[in-house]
Amino acid sequence: MDAVVSAAYAQLISLGLLWITFHCAGMCGPLVLGLDLGGCTRGANVGRVGAHLAAYQLGRATVYALLGALAGLLGRSISDVLQHAAPYFSVVLGLGMILWPLRGHLQRRSDVVTLGQRPLLPRVMTRLVALADGRSIGRSWVLGTIMAGLPCMIVAWALVVAASTRSPLHGALVMLLLVLMTTVPLGSVMMLARMLRLDRVSLLQRIPSLLLPISGVWMLLVAGAALGVVPHVSLGWEWGGRGYVIMFW
Repeated sequence: MDAVVSAAYAQLISLGLLWITFHCAGMCGPLVLGLDLGGCTRGANVGRVGAHLAAYQLGRATVYALLGALAGLLGRSISDVLQHAAPYFSVVLGLGMILWPLRGHLQRRSDVVTLGQRPLLPRVMTRLVALADGRSIGRSWVLGTIMAGLPCMIVAWALVVAASTRSPLHGALVMLLLVLMTTVPLGSVMMLARMLRLDRVSLLQRIPSLLLPISGVWMLLVAGAALGVVPHVSLGWEWGGRGYVIMFW
């Protein structure tokens, strides 16, 4: 394994470990709880919850591995494009997350964002919940492939890392490693929900107002640091004669 490829894996593991853990637990965790994946909020047995989580993650891995292989194939050209576009994408996404909780007030003043007599988001969420409620493991795999399409700054960053390998194989493996790293926080949140039997309806109502603004501010800080508007914040230390850094934004 050459130095460039080794550096890509090291970057994902060292810089991404803390970010991935807290971000996925705070954002993706409540999403799978709201969808009650594998019956986790209804106290389903551990084996069922674990099987559905594995199928869900495999669905995400399928999509991410293909994207990673494509990024690795295109190499430096796609890496440069993603690096320049990611901060601006992050600004748009961050503002959307901050403003989203205001949607109820805006919907009362306008019918522009409705489809028929029901808002669009509840219609989509109803379909996803119905898909997640299925007993088939295959449905959780399909759900994972769908949820892989959600815009995520971590995924965009990981694709930049995958592109830096300039290898379809290693590009795919970088994205598979990303999915593996998200499995622990997601599994921890789901098992906690299983033990506490959290109310998924309440979660669906509270996710936007409680969590999205926090992640939105985080996204803006990441974008601002990338654009040089705000200073980078990181934690560095030495261990075994080598230096390590965790980048917060």
